[in-house]
Amino acid sequence: MTEDLNQPTGDSGESDGLWEVWRWVLAVAVVVVLAFTIWMANSREDAPSADALRVSFILDQSQQHYQAGRFKECIAMARRAVKLNPKSKQAFNNIGICAGNLQRWDEAIQNMQEALRLDPNFQVAKNNLAWLRQQRLESGARKVK
Repeated sequence: MTEDLNQPTGDSGESDGLWEVWRWVLAVAVVVVLAFTIWMANSREDAPSADALRVSFILDQSQQHYQAGRFKECIAMARRAVKLNPKSKQAFNNIGICAGNLQRWDEAIQNMQEALRLDPNFQVAKNNLAWLRQQRLESGARKVK
């Protein structure tokens, strides 16, 4: 009786084939895990940092104080944001507009100019700076009368 060596015999031939399938499954799994790890590492570069999220939260609080007319609290929160992110144009804008509402004109204009230095196209700061300058002129005219 001659055995055909290419046919599984039920012992080691079958287990060798099964082992080969598992090796391929394992190789594919490793490639998938590596690809996922690389994708996650790249996507995290675009994700906001913890500091950026903290600054955003602080600026939201600052804005709420502004809307409630609590200008000193708004300034305090915006200054906290500046400490975390000295390039936060929104923080300087918040300080400027609130200082203006407190009639602290030099501080207001200086902070608004800083917001514009950080982003010369920041239209809100441009509008606020024009308003601050107008208010300063009007407050000086009122004092003279």
